[in-house]
Amino acid sequence: MLLGFFTTAADNFRCVTVATTDGSPATLQIQPGETAELISSVSTSKNGTVQITFLKGSGGGGPWDFGMPLTGPATITASSSRNNTAILTVKITPDSLDENQTHSLPTGTSQINVTLETSTNQVYVTLGPSTNLVYVTLESSTNLVDWADATNGVYGSLDTRRFFRIKTKALASP
Repeated sequence: MLLGFFTTAADNFRCVTVATTDGSPATLQIQPGETAELISSVSTSKNGTVQITFLKGSGGGGPWDFGMPLTGPATITASSSRNNTAILTVKITPDSLDENQTHSLPTGTSQINVTLETSTNQVYVTLGPSTNLVYVTLESSTNLVDWADATNGVYGSLDTRRFFRIKTKALASP
């Protein structure tokens, strides 16, 4: 299998090239928070076929082709038949994050609820009555990739954004 990576920091995407031959399918994993787009597909077409499919991590899938953005988690599989060789290039872009957007878990997903009170800029984490014992950690990051434990204190800079998250880790059953 041929695998290539090309990255440009300014545009914040990477291109991955994979090759498939008869009997040797190629797979590519698209992670949560990423979107894939097919940008090139070249085939030797020796009376064979090339098939590109996707399978979503949450279920569902089917044929995948140009003009079909695919959000992760997902697996892209390319296969060919009858001595055919295909080379595909996929552009993978991380999803943009808007720090002003609020994300909530759907009802019934967890017994941990998070509420933002915008009038006071306070965040409340509520553990439901049947929740396991949990260890709660406040973390901080300047790039949404590298996270470090945060403590009470003063944060801020005129030239750097800082993000915070609350993590919980189950310890034991009640």
